[in-house]
Amino acid sequence: RSQIEEWVEQAVRRGEESALTRAQGLFDGPFMELRRRVETEKPELRDMAERLFAETRQDVQDLRSEHGAAASKMQRELRHLREELHLVAANVQKQGDEIASV
Repeated sequence: RSQIEEWVEQAVRRGEESALTRAQGLFDGPFMELRRRVETEKPELRDMAERLFAETRQDVQDLRSEHGAAASKMQRELRHLREELHLVAANVQKQGDEIASV
């Protein structure tokens, strides 16, 4: 019985190895071609990404230069409006308290 089990295990192992060998034969060529293509295109893609990053960085700097002063002015105006709103709210509360006490 153990000889039969051993023979079956060996047959299964040979079948698996044969299937693996066939799969490698089918996929090695296309896989290697894809790998060569990726390796060939990688430097070009890296250069393109670096150019796009540099352009984007320049665009951001240009936008900050163009709109930075306006943004700062708007921030100052918003701070001033918040302060005024706080004063208005305090005055409304004060007047409400005065009306309630009359």
